[in-house]
Amino acid sequence: MSTIAIQPAPVSSGPVSNQAAVPSPSKTMSEFVLPAMPPASASVALSIAVTPVPETRVPLYENVAVWVAAVTLLGVYLNLREAGRRTKLELEASEKRLHVGLAHAANEAAIEREQTREQAVLDRQHSTEESHLERIATARRTIYLEAIGELVKAQSFLGGLAQQDLSRLDLPASLNGLLTSAARINILGEMATVSKSRELVTLINKLIYTGITKVAPLQIFIGQIATYQKLYTTTQTEIARILSAMTHHNETLKNDPRGFEALQKSFDIQRREADSHTENIATAETALMAGRRSYGLWILEEVKVLANCVDELATAVRVELGLETDLQKFQEMTAAMYEQAMKTVKGALDPQRGAE
Repeated sequence: MSTIAIQPAPVSSGPVSNQAAVPSPSKTMSEFVLPAMPPASASVALSIAVTPVPETRVPLYENVAVWVAAVTLLGVYLNLREAGRRTKLELEASEKRLHVGLAHAANEAAIEREQTREQAVLDRQHSTEESHLERIATARRTIYLEAIGELVKAQSFLGGLAQQDLSRLDLPASLNGLLTSAARINILGEMATVSKSRELVTLINKLIYTGITKVAPLQIFIGQIATYQKLYTTTQTEIARILSAMTHHNETLKNDPRGFEALQKSFDIQRREADSHTENIATAETALMAGRRSYGLWILEEVKVLANCVDELATAVRVELGLETDLQKFQEMTAAMYEQAMKTVKGALDPQRGAE
């Protein structure tokens, strides 16, 4: 910056020159300095000099630019330091999260392995139990089907007991199958099935031995019929021989009236014996039929109780096998079948009662 200083020129008695006034080097004012006006008669010389203004030094503490730069630098430093601190905290937090995540993952992996191991153990145990139950179920099905077959044989045996010859009756062979099936049910069956099986076997044994006592008297008539049939056969053989002799006598034209008369008497005797044997056979057969009819009516009454026991056993077996079962429906069907069977059998064994 420059300052223009105006100073009065020295007054002289001579003429005024156009020499410029030399500014005083000691003056540094930033304004125009007007000297005192000279008298009108004096000559005036205007001297203009341009002098540089010396640089003014501002103290550091008053320098705004320095303070702005310092504050800015300090702010940047603090921001960087805060950013570094946050970064460090974030890294530490990330590291902690990483450790926690790894620990959690390891824990989950360990838990999953343990669960997998436990599940495998449970699966093996479940598979073993299922295999065991399947084996039992298969064995039970086999035993129950065999027991049903033996039960049918026992019922047939009871129904035909009056037709049996007790002297040739093989009772163990007739009951061994049923008793064996019942023993197997005792081992593999549920308690309800075992109870019904034992109850049924007990009832069948009771009916068999009671039936034997009822049909035992019939063996007398069976023996009589067999004996009379043998005698009748012998008589018929003799009659055939006599008839052959009489035929030969007639064919040879023998003149032997006494011989022919003897043959005739023998024929009459044998014929009367044959007729007697026939009558005895008919009487024994009538008594035998009456006894068998009485036994049939008795066993028909007892079959009702037996049928109820069979229904209860069948229900218990079906429940074990997981089949839909209704005991009441079983009993209703059995009752209807029993009533129809009663009418049919009584009509055959006792026509008068069947008509009623």
